Amino acid sequence: MPKTRAALLLPAFALAACAAPEEKKVEENLFPKDYKADLVTHMNNQPEDPSGIRDAFVSEPTLVTSGTTTRYVACLRYDPRVSGKHAGIRELAVYFYAGQITQLVKATPDLCGKAAYQPFPELQKLCRGIACQRRG
Repeated sequence: MPKTRAALLLPAFALAACAAPEEKKVEENLFPKDYKADLVTHMNNQPEDPSGIRDAFVSEPTLVTSGTTTRYVACLRYDPRVSGKHAGIRELAVYFYAGQITQLVKATPDLCGKAAYQPFPELQKLCRGIACQRRG
């Protein structure tokens, strides 16, 4: 009798061992609480030199639905220095997934036309290279 019981339990143990571990569900629309610091880091890590940015503004991330997808989006407005001259205002939509920046794209009036911008002086303090050494 014990052999029969063991024979019956063996397939059950084998199936339990094959079961995949339970996957954690990602909270896709987690509010990006450190969005300003994350934006400063992101901009500083871009190939384009962020030194000399002026007139920087950012909006608080808000949930935006596009088709069937909802994501937090913040709007960023700034005037970068390109080849020693200010290039004019750029406006970007910053997308977040699970509280992290996933992409920056050119803003459209639908996304950022009614954004409640706030001054973003932290972005204006970014500096790289020799100009920064003279500043500091």
